[in-house]
Amino acid sequence: MASIGRISIQRSRGILGRTIRIVLVFGACSLGVSIGPDALADDSPRQWSAIEKWMLEVESVHLPTGETADQGNQWSTCRIVAASASDEVYYFLGHKQETLGTDWRNEPFNIEITLQDGQQVSNHKFNRRVEFLSVPKGTQIPPPLQADVLFFFFPVWPLKSYPPPSQDGLGMTLVVGAALGNASYKSTSKRKLICGVSCTEFASPKGNDRIWVADSKDLCVMRREWFYSDTAALAGQILTRKIVQVSDGLWLPVEVECLTFASPVDNNTSIPTSRTMTHLSNWKFNDDVPSSIFQPALKPGSIEMSKFGVPQQLSPGGVEHINEMAEFYRGPIRLPHRIPASKMVMSGLIRFLTGCLGGVLIGLCVRRSFGSTTPPSNAQLGQKQERVKAAM
Repeated sequence: MASIGRISIQRSRGILGRTIRIVLVFGACSLGVSIGPDALADDSPRQWSAIEKWMLEVESVHLPTGETADQGNQWSTCRIVAASASDEVYYFLGHKQETLGTDWRNEPFNIEITLQDGQQVSNHKFNRRVEFLSVPKGTQIPPPLQADVLFFFFPVWPLKSYPPPSQDGLGMTLVVGAALGNASYKSTSKRKLICGVSCTEFASPKGNDRIWVADSKDLCVMRREWFYSDTAALAGQILTRKIVQVSDGLWLPVEVECLTFASPVDNNTSIPTSRTMTHLSNWKFNDDVPSSIFQPALKPGSIEMSKFGVPQQLSPGGVEHINEMAEFYRGPIRLPHRIPASKMVMSGLIRFLTGCLGGVLIGLCVRRSFGSTTPPSNAQLGQKQERVKAAM
């Protein structure tokens, strides 16, 4: 954040009453956080409470730290995340792998998750495998969404029937607006200047979760620290490196560093276990978020594995999937670096792809009497299971 100084010089000449205002903006602080010219306005209205739908594009670069610091390896996870006050969620997770192309959306290990009407649909788009999970109202959203670093600094959680993500073991409410809206989180009346910006400190009842929010920039987190309840040692830290005014009166951290630490042994210094740099590159709010994004979109030939291990085809077609897998074989094959590139891994990859192909071929053998993406009823499942057994 930039350090900001103001000098106001007023001179009056009779009835003309002129006012000359000189605003000086000094250099950025050492943390490298930057703010646009509009940052001089310190009377921004509080508008996050009016946000009922949002969509973000997020990338987190996982940097080497601790025992892996000298290995120089790093990898990225990319997400498109959306949430709505209508209790709808969209979460698209993938990895950035240069050898598979520049668009992370097309990498073969991505997963697309939607939550609507109390049902979560997980769509593994490459192998076209779909999973259905009932998520009763009042319960936590399942991982991976629930544990995303985004919610350690994001201002609002619009869902009405599902509580915001939390870390129960640490006694933390992750979403900042929900935490500060909780009567148990209190202002400590302590103020701190972080990167030239005046901040107010809030703390959880046990004091093991501390949040510094920029004054006059509604719910904009500048720093957050949380501690192990048993040892009071530092467990994690959020450091905002850059904020942006994303809309009138709405400020958002767009470059954030997150550090986590292992609980120290014998009162030694906390050992860092992870370090990520998270960057928000795109954002939309309310009417700018398309409602269609919350609708599950299954590719032709998508299958569901029943509890009996029998594949059930959910949508017709899918022959072109064989061509996609052939193209993947011919192109460069690269798994995430954290998995050793050994003969065992390559053998496992071949078995994985072969299994996917086998599942598709079996699914294509199951003739469907419907073409919608709605999961089959129990009666339909029984009929199809008999057909699959007969085909085998």
